[in-house]
Amino acid sequence: MELTGLAAQIAGYIAGRAETRLDKFDKDAEKQRTAAQDSTPETERADIASRYLPANWLADAAQRAKQIQMVTHALKFTHTDARGSSVYSPEGQTQAAGMNNGELLSTASLTNLVIDAVGNAAALDVAALLQMQHEGKTLIQYIEQGDSSPLKPFAKDEIQLADWMGAFKQALEGNELSSHKLAKQLYFPIDKGQYHLLAPLYSSSLAHALNIRIAATRYTDEVKLVRKAKKEGRFNTAPVVDFPDTSVHTYGGTKPQNVSQLNSSQGGKSFLLSCAPPNWEVQSKPPLGVKSVFSRNQFGYRVRKEVWSLQQYLLKKVDNDSTKLIRDQRAERVEQVLDQLVQYAAEIQTLANHGGWSVLPDCKLSRAEQLWLDPHRADLDDSFAAERDRNDWQVVIADQFARWFNRRLKHEKLTMGDTELTEWKKLALEVLD
Repeated sequence: MELTGLAAQIAGYIAGRAETRLDKFDKDAEKQRTAAQDSTPETERADIASRYLPANWLADAAQRAKQIQMVTHALKFTHTDARGSSVYSPEGQTQAAGMNNGELLSTASLTNLVIDAVGNAAALDVAALLQMQHEGKTLIQYIEQGDSSPLKPFAKDEIQLADWMGAFKQALEGNELSSHKLAKQLYFPIDKGQYHLLAPLYSSSLAHALNIRIAATRYTDEVKLVRKAKKEGRFNTAPVVDFPDTSVHTYGGTKPQNVSQLNSSQGGKSFLLSCAPPNWEVQSKPPLGVKSVFSRNQFGYRVRKEVWSLQQYLLKKVDNDSTKLIRDQRAERVEQVLDQLVQYAAEIQTLANHGGWSVLPDCKLSRAEQLWLDPHRADLDDSFAAERDRNDWQVVIADQFARWFNRRLKHEKLTMGDTELTEWKKLALEVLD
């Protein structure tokens, strides 16, 4: 009888395993014959070939099916010594609200779910058999639906076929649900003094889909060519997809197959996406609604750390004689504040799309601060441009900065008078544009 569809793939799978096993036997026998001048043990070879006849191999596989469990959520990713239950939930049997419409990511979100297997690593060849598919339908799905057609060509009768179906179905059912001291467990309050014990499980099927997706953007030959073109600045029509800040978690050490079949296929490595909080960048906006940028909520907030550091340094040195080292340290801290002043002004001045913002009714700044911070208004207002070109506003801004700086550094142990005011004003004039 000619085999077709999934039955043909099953026969090919068994034949491939037979070929691998017999090749190994022949090589070992050749070594023994060379060493001992013995004849090839044909009887033993024939016995091996007999065990790999489809009906015989399937009967043996059915017996070994109870040693494995087909799962989507594997416990041993939590701890390799955990002895509790893994779970087979291909469609998210306990879906939360929102999973059905794609708002939440779960195994139910996967259009091509790959099922994992846990248990005796020596029986993972049975798991590979159950995962074989034809036209998008796996053998395990046939068995779930009670359809024995892929196995029927190999069974000698209906009784044997029913035995195989029942034995293979055990790989889906698993044992009674249980947790373990090495598993994750959460007591979730539901009422006064009452809790649900939740046991979160790692979705190896979902992780496998993520690993495949990330690997496809990094390691294929096509992607490597595109990334090389990008690095060399050459044009290429294909997009470059990046998953930034990923890390790799290793499961199972030197024996990843002891965790699960999918873990073994990935070499025990799984990608982790970054879940770090974003690095917020302050967006510069025109300082509307304030009378001066030299206030606690504007420039003052930006340099609060630098000003506090300078004040604390001066307090520590207040009783010391002035030395070059002290003066240099003080100058360095003052320079940090002035650098921030230049940067702050530059960020507001480069708001080209908001040029002329200082004419808005919400602008309460003094004329000098308008001339300083809104240079693009000069492109729209000739009188404003002429006034700005005279640079009279620079002296006013330097004086405002000096007075503000003195107030921020003021302390009962520090004297901040005209001498300091003159010094700050001079330094500010040097950096103002």
